[in-house]
Order: sequence, then structure tokens, then C-alpha cells
Amino acid sequence: MGHLTRTYDWAASPLGPIEQWPGSLLTTLSILLNSKFPMFLWWGNDLIQFYNDAYCPSLGVKGRHPSALGQKGKDCWPEIWLTIYPLIKQVLDGGDSVWFEDSLIPIYRNGQLEDVYWTFSYSPVKGNDGSIEGVLVVCTETTQSILNFKKLREAEASASNTAQRLELALAAAHLGSFEYVLATGEVTCNVQCLAHFGISTIEHITSSHFLAAILPEDRFQIEKAWNQAIIENATYNAEYRVLWPDGKIRWLRGVGNPVFHDNGEPWKIVGVTIDITEQKLFTQELAKEVYERTLELQRSNDDLQQFAHITSHDLKEPVRKILIWTERLDEECREQLTEKGKFYLGRLRNNTERIKIMIDSILTLSLASSTNQQVNKVDLNELLRQVEIDLEMLIEEKAAVIHSDELPTVEGAKVLLFQLFYNLVINSLKFSKENEAPIIHITSQVEHIKGIESAIIKVSDNGIGFDSEYNASIFLPFTRLNSKDNYEGSGLGLALCRKIVQRHGGTIFSDGQEGKGAIFTVILPLSQANRTGQDLLSHNDFAKS
Repeated sequence: MGHLTRTYDWAASPLGPIEQWPGSLLTTLSILLNSKFPMFLWWGNDLIQFYNDAYCPSLGVKGRHPSALGQKGKDCWPEIWLTIYPLIKQVLDGGDSVWFEDSLIPIYRNGQLEDVYWTFSYSPVKGNDGSIEGVLVVCTETTQSILNFKKLREAEASASNTAQRLELALAAAHLGSFEYVLATGEVTCNVQCLAHFGISTIEHITSSHFLAAILPEDRFQIEKAWNQAIIENATYNAEYRVLWPDGKIRWLRGVGNPVFHDNGEPWKIVGVTIDITEQKLFTQELAKEVYERTLELQRSNDDLQQFAHITSHDLKEPVRKILIWTERLDEECREQLTEKGKFYLGRLRNNTERIKIMIDSILTLSLASSTNQQVNKVDLNELLRQVEIDLEMLIEEKAAVIHSDELPTVEGAKVLLFQLFYNLVINSLKFSKENEAPIIHITSQVEHIKGIESAIIKVSDNGIGFDSEYNASIFLPFTRLNSKDNYEGSGLGLALCRKIVQRHGGTIFSDGQEGKGAIFTVILPLSQANRTGQDLLSHNDFAKS
């Protein structure tokens, strides 16, 4: 599966080429592909699928492998989507992980729809910014064990002899079989069941021998599960730890059903045991490794952010001095310079100014990534007025007109929100047509999106626009669609806008038309309380709403 995953044409998928994937996805896939335990991953809004070699047999000989790789979850599992999607959504919405044992989920494989039993867990996978981006499935198929157990129950119901029941139990790999008589406490079991509890073969076995092996803190839940199964005439199912004579602690799972006398009185519990120690250890080790990798990624991001901030800050002073001496050279020695010297001096000054703008942009970008930002209520109308005051000379120079709806008040970091609207407005002014006054429209409406009251703000203009194929890439750092000689700037403005919006739990997308202008749509939650950190809405979702 590692080879198939590397050679798959991801550039044609919603995830894009591997080079653009976030570190959190790459880390999770590294764990998944190197695991010997069946694992499956859904990632992103489209729930794009990944799985490892250990999972392939579960897809069947004539099943979904390898077409399931890179496929959308909804398209791959139509027969069970109504069953599994609510569980996936629960995890994506920030709920607890889910765990099911021996659950019947029919799937289409081997050319037909088969009844398949699974023990599985759905766990959240967080992205680089802490939001939940995917769902990791750790699973094992238990169909054969369940079928064997059903046969065992049928054998009991038809009064088959003990030898037949023992034969069926032994057919299930590494299963222990037991009968527990409630009135006397006597237990009849096979050798594998004794081995699970670390008990040597003895002549007269009672429930006390088994309870003594179970750790004291786990005994209560065992007794509770037994009593509940008897009261409800339901399956007993419990996990617990046992202490072996050599000091080792093992994890067991017990599954069984009560049997009743003709008068309705409970008689005994018949069931099986299985050692799940390796599965438990694997799950714990996986959780630990994911946690450590996440911390490592966070430390790396923090170090990179600090490096960018320190480096940019240290560069400001020498750049400032270059500008000062360039200005002094122009003032004091201009008459002695040739025309070519004056040209070179002008180019030096322009490029130094460009470096200064880029340094300031990198510093602002590192500020937007910082988590140490005070959150207050921000009146976007007042904020826009401040932006217009700061850009007053440029607005007057271009004879620009700005029309704005009444904007809402949102919770957020004021300095960052100011930078967001400053960049969007100056972007419209900068990329205006040469012989046409810029007209900027800012509209606003408030809607409930995914249960969150949110502001939808659109900034549109009549400028030069851009081809719609750049709607996504325009937000990448240092992206330029036009010559830097004709349109000055650092190439970080829109990347900073996206960082600020994501920092506030929102999303931003663009819709450009070459020669006709551009529209930038910003979605921000009105409140930062109880925010999950996930994007509220994608461009595609917004188009459907």
C-alpha cells in the first residue's frame, strides 16, 4: 500500500499533490502504512480514504481494493453510509472517540453483500492548527469468532454434549470456553480459558479462582456486567485485567450469555474469553506516538515562527540604515552622479523599500500565527473607517469610491482584524485598472453556519481581476500573478489574510474574473467562545448554500 499511495495521482484529487499536504496528514499516514494492525483513514471535508496492507483482506478478493484508495467515503460505502456517517460526524464535530465491539456492518465484497462483524474504534486526527481534520479507524474483523460463538450457542440450545461445544470453541483461534453455574459457583472451561487467567490445571474450579486473578479495581465491572446480562437476558461483554503468577498483567475480553431454567430462573452463563493484550498495547502505543509526533510538530512550528520573527526583526535595522544612507547620498551627491548613477541609485532605493515591505509582512505573518492575542469585541464599521483614514492619500490619488453595508461586531484580535481589512482594501486599490477609478463594494450578512452565528463579508472591486484557476493558489505565500515592477508588494498580503481568518476560526475564498475584478468572501464567527478551530465553510459548501 505504501507504493500505491506514493504513486497515486493525488494532484487530480481534492487533496492536491503530496508536496502540499499538511505535516499532520503525513505523520498519520507514516504510522498507518507502517502498522501491522488493520487501519483506515478518512481525511478532509470529502473524507478521502487511505488504508494499509493489513486492512486489504477485509475488502475481499473481489471487493473494493485498490479502487478504495483516494475515493470519497460516501462513494465507496453507499450500502452502509447511513450507519457509519453519524459516527464519523460525531468524531469530526469534536465528540468523543467511538468504540464498538463485534458490531454487524454488512459490506459488499467477493462479488456479494456479506454480513461482516467488526470490532473498531473511530478517533479524531488533528491538523497542524489543532482542528480535527480526519478520522482514524483501528479495526479487526471478528466475523469468524462471532459465527463460532453463535454455533456454540446453538449447540447449547439443542442440548448438544460438552465435547461438541468444546470442538466449536477450539475452532475459534485462541478462544477460551467456559460455563459458570450461578448457584454453585462451579466453572467448566477449556485449557485455553485457564491459560488466559494464568491458572494451572486443577480438579475443582470455581468462580473464586477466576475472580482472584482479576485485578481488584476491575472486579466490580465484571460483576455488574454479569448481573445486567441476567436481568436483561442480554449478552455479557466486558474487558478486564488479570494478574498472572509471574507478575505479568494481561488484558482479557469476556463475552457470554445467560441460560435459564424452564421456570425462568437464571441457571448459568456460557461464554468465551480472548486475550486482547497486544491490541491494547498497540492502541496505547499508537496514542502515545501520535501525541509525541504532534508535540514535535508543534515545537517545530513554534521554532520556525520564532525564527521568522527574530530574523525579520534583526533585518529591519540594517535595511533602515541602507535607506537612510541612500537618501543622504541622493540629497548630497546627486549633482555629481551621472544619469546612469542616478538610475542605479533609484533602483537601489526601490529594491530596498521592497525588502522593507517584505520584512514587515513576515513580522505581521508571525504575529498572526501567535496564540498570544487578546480577544475583544471589535466594531468592524469603526475598524473600516480606520483603514480608510490610513489609506486616505491612496484613495484620493486613485479617486476611489468605497461603498459599505452596516458591518457587525465580532469577537477577535483587533490588530489582526485591522490588518485583514487593510490588506483586502489595499489589494483592490493596488490592482485597479489604469484609466478607471476603483469602486469597492463591501457587503455583509449574518447567518447560522454549522450551528455557529457567523458574519459573511464580501469585498468586491472592478479592478484587473485574475483567472479563476488561481482562486485557491492566490492565498499561498509569495504568490504573484502580476509583475512586481508594475504592482509593488511582498506577495504575503493574501496569505496573511488567510492566516488571520483561520486564526479566528473562519474561512476565506476568492472568485476572480480576468479584466472584470475580484470578490473576496470572508466568513467569521461572531463569537470566539466554544470554537472548535475548524473552518466554518469551504468555497464549495458556500456555493451550495
